[in-house]
Amino acid sequence: MNFHQANKGNLWQLMLSFSLCLYCGTSFSTSAIAANNGQDKSNQEKKIFSKNHTPESNTLKLSAGTKASKAIPAKKIDNAPKIDGKLDDAVWQNAAIVSEFTTFEPNVGNPASQKTEVKIAYDNEAIYIGAYMHDTAPDSILQQLGLRDSWNLNADMFAIFLDTYDDDINSFGFFVTASGVQNDLRESANGEDGSWDAVWASKVQIVDDGWIAEFAIPYSALRFPKQEVQNWGVGFMRNLRRLRERSTWQNFDPAEAGFVNQFGTLEGLTGITPPLRLSFSPYISTYYQTYRDKDYPEDNSNTKAIRGGMDIKYGINESFTLDMTLIPDFGQVQSDDEILNLGPFEVRYNERRPFFMEGTELFNKGNLFYSRRVGSRPSYYWDVEDSLEDGEEIVSNPAETQMFNATKISGRTKDNLGIGFFNAVTGEMNAEIKNAEGETRIMQTEPLANYNILVFDQALKNRSYVSLINTNVMRAGKGRDANVTGTEFRLNNKKNTYALEGGLNVSQIWEEDLNDKGYESGYALGLNWGKTSGNFRYFLFTNIENDTYNPNDLGFLYNNNEWTSGVRLRYSTFNPIGIFNELFGGINLNYSRLYKPSEYQNVGVVGWFGTTFTNFLNLGFNYSYRPTIGYDFFEPREDGRFHRVSRGGHIGGWMSSDYRKKVALDVNWSYESEGLYNVRGFDLWIGPRIRFSDRLLVIYGIGKVSNPNEIGYASIVEHDEDDVDNEVIYGRRNRSSYNNTLEFQYLFSSKMAINFRARHYWSRVTYDKFHLLEDDGYLGTTTFNDDLDVSYNAFTLNLGYTWQFAPGSEMSIVWKNDIYHSLDSDSDNYANLTSENYFDNFSRTMQSPQTNNFSLKVLYFLDYQRLRNVF
Repeated sequence: MNFHQANKGNLWQLMLSFSLCLYCGTSFSTSAIAANNGQDKSNQEKKIFSKNHTPESNTLKLSAGTKASKAIPAKKIDNAPKIDGKLDDAVWQNAAIVSEFTTFEPNVGNPASQKTEVKIAYDNEAIYIGAYMHDTAPDSILQQLGLRDSWNLNADMFAIFLDTYDDDINSFGFFVTASGVQNDLRESANGEDGSWDAVWASKVQIVDDGWIAEFAIPYSALRFPKQEVQNWGVGFMRNLRRLRERSTWQNFDPAEAGFVNQFGTLEGLTGITPPLRLSFSPYISTYYQTYRDKDYPEDNSNTKAIRGGMDIKYGINESFTLDMTLIPDFGQVQSDDEILNLGPFEVRYNERRPFFMEGTELFNKGNLFYSRRVGSRPSYYWDVEDSLEDGEEIVSNPAETQMFNATKISGRTKDNLGIGFFNAVTGEMNAEIKNAEGETRIMQTEPLANYNILVFDQALKNRSYVSLINTNVMRAGKGRDANVTGTEFRLNNKKNTYALEGGLNVSQIWEEDLNDKGYESGYALGLNWGKTSGNFRYFLFTNIENDTYNPNDLGFLYNNNEWTSGVRLRYSTFNPIGIFNELFGGINLNYSRLYKPSEYQNVGVVGWFGTTFTNFLNLGFNYSYRPTIGYDFFEPREDGRFHRVSRGGHIGGWMSSDYRKKVALDVNWSYESEGLYNVRGFDLWIGPRIRFSDRLLVIYGIGKVSNPNEIGYASIVEHDEDDVDNEVIYGRRNRSSYNNTLEFQYLFSSKMAINFRARHYWSRVTYDKFHLLEDDGYLGTTTFNDDLDVSYNAFTLNLGYTWQFAPGSEMSIVWKNDIYHSLDSDSDNYANLTSENYFDNFSRTMQSPQTNNFSLKVLYFLDYQRLRNVF
């Protein structure tokens, strides 16, 4: 059994997930601008439907705030200010001041409660910002510490945004908190990329009547056209955390679709030229890894390794940048949250490797790039154990494909044509197998492979765009080759109130044993039209994936062979109404068919409603309902078979308290029901968090999923006779899963911290009865009675010390402990599976084979411009 794949769940869950993903695709999602009251574990609805993330609409029209009416004259200087947070340099004395900030949360369009003054200047090397955040209660300025790129801190914050191509779509954002924590991001038509990092300087200082932030953003951190005179879009934002008040100079109106298009203008930047952008980040790391198995001490091992490599960033010209990683080392990234899967679909894990997280907004066009495909587990990793003959054992079977190098080239021309190119090479991977006589054989689990992406993205007027994307995977020898070509577009009307968007993808696969031709192609088509501004918004959509469409060599798709259409309706408020800061809700109506053969699947309703009170307590609920019998064509895992799913649905909710308090609480719950087989299920997650001080935060999460009467696929009984169909076996089972996480972070400063995260996941499945899936989709009787009970544990611990000792430079010491253990009918202590409680199970898990990894890594940032000034 493959324990490392995902469970897509029942059909009502699919409709909910699909609908929310569609809604995400059209929402305003800048996480820093839309810092949400909850945390990642909180229901996605709360994040999506917060007005900060989806400024759906407001009938209020601001009298000021159009781009033409908000402008700043650019002031060029000869001597750069000292970045010390004091604003006492001569350059600031005569600089123009911009103020008059207006709020967009919790009210829209009101004057900010505290005065903010911003000055801006530039020279031939950088752009400088001096911001004075006046405050009548300076002792109440919130200053929670965090490392760089720590979003959602309980701290006041100031930010500047620069649309250097003045295209109303793309921008750079630079943030600093009152405690000196830096954050940065890039905004594009695909949303924000909070993983993007640049090297820039800032300093803050608390003063008697507020706090000061001073920035120096070198041109090497930006991309802009090579023109003698330039105008840039510019925006400023302040977060007054204790009042949960956010305000902007550009009078951001959440009723209007888009964010960058509402910037003001920085006028008359003269005589600046894009510098040579060249930097190196060499690293060296050392690892000591131990494997311990008390039952089989002969398998114990100790390994040591010293590694070295380099990241290179080179500005090819003023618009395009090359990023390359040579012999990368990702051994210190956080362990995946693995689960037990009983479903037919793959798990989608989050990307945590920095190179694949930064600067990838172009490559995410068309949703054809799932970076975890590169350097992932070898394709035939699980086949090694199945290939063992009597007396054979596995000597080695690497679980991760070696990546030799990866390269990104991306940028945007002065005509707003974005171009991106990605290439990566991974090595051949082999497993070693030994027989009883000591003879060994090699089994290839992954051939040498090359991964490519090419993207063209043309920005058009009215925040519209059209993109062309191609992904290609080529494997050595007889390995499978794949190619996907796609296009996507978004066309907005002049007022940015309506949009038509869509895309077409074509996949091609070449594989010797695929079919008689050794070749297969498929397509996917999507089209959406709707209203994108106003309190009330709607979208009509249709999405088709034919039965041979497969982008999964470099992309990610749960399943193909589906045609889904529907309508999405939602309503939001943006100004407080009585005790409510905001109200939001929506409903999705979905109709789905199998593409081939064209068969009805299901129809469903998905809805949600939520609110944020004036005390910043978040409450909400969601529901789904399937009013008719549905047909599941994927759970049986046999072509042409289906399972009838009766009327049913779910109801759930969430609660998140005010994170400004030292103690806060998040709660998520859901209950599902299906009538035909009396299926019930309950899910509860509770997450308290305690901020002991501005330096120490502790978060604990405990969750349980209980499905005491679940019906699902169990096995297939194969028949050799051509005229006898295989038997699809379903099982009625009791499944319970527990998920415990403990996290804490202690900050010595904004550049030095200790991080700890431990997670224990336990899922136990016991079967009560088995059924034969009949041809009509109902469940019948069977003599099948195999023992398929299973218990799966995953325990991971990550403890790290991080010191950012210079801009872009870092030293980290990490200890990782991983335990993955399953108990089934082949296990020695199988009798304990049904009888042990949580604590007995946890104790046994801690005695299971485990891997400990200790590492030290030092990365140093070398910038050509700085080196040139030194030498």
